[in-house]
Amino acid sequence: MAIPIVLAGVAYPQSRQDFLGDLGGLRGEQGDPAELPPELWPDRYLAGCHMFYTSVRREDNGAGWRTDYPWAQRNLLLRLSELTKTGVSWRTPGVAHVYLVRLTDPALFECPYVMASDVGTIGLSAEEADNLRRYLEKGGLLWVDDFWGKAAWEQWSHELSKAIPVGEYKVEDVPLSDPIFHAMLGVRKVPQVPGIGFWRRYGD
Repeated sequence: MAIPIVLAGVAYPQSRQDFLGDLGGLRGEQGDPAELPPELWPDRYLAGCHMFYTSVRREDNGAGWRTDYPWAQRNLLLRLSELTKTGVSWRTPGVAHVYLVRLTDPALFECPYVMASDVGTIGLSAEEADNLRRYLEKGGLLWVDDFWGKAAWEQWSHELSKAIPVGEYKVEDVPLSDPIFHAMLGVRKVPQVPGIGFWRRYGD
């Protein structure tokens, strides 16, 4: 079995807030309040989901789960709506819903995909790992990005193996010949995108 992995809020019922804890008081990297998943999603169009997790180590210039939340996905979904006919779930015109989701939250299974950034700092509990495995086995898509170097990769792969053990699933590069790179647009190369700090120091 292949498991796909791609490398000011709304008022909610009190029971929902108790289940989620105090996520509503958390803010993204640029200060935006966390948007919690509602009990009833506003529509069935594509909304973003961003993983809330605990960091167990630090990375230089890292921000843990806050990295790029929520604007990376808001921009991604805006461009997706411009370039395709995919229906996007809008919070306000041009600003997509991007929900902050715990892996222990049943709302995880409403997410068409989940993005997690700076995962070289992540630590997963047994319950989180079990839920992540179930989400992926049900066909969910996990997108992880923005982590750098051997130490970060080893941390991420160790935590991921709690959910999908390396003896059962192989982590491998997807070749450019794979249909995923040609289903909608013809991708001819996958460039290495530098960190903003590296780019500022050295340019192209």
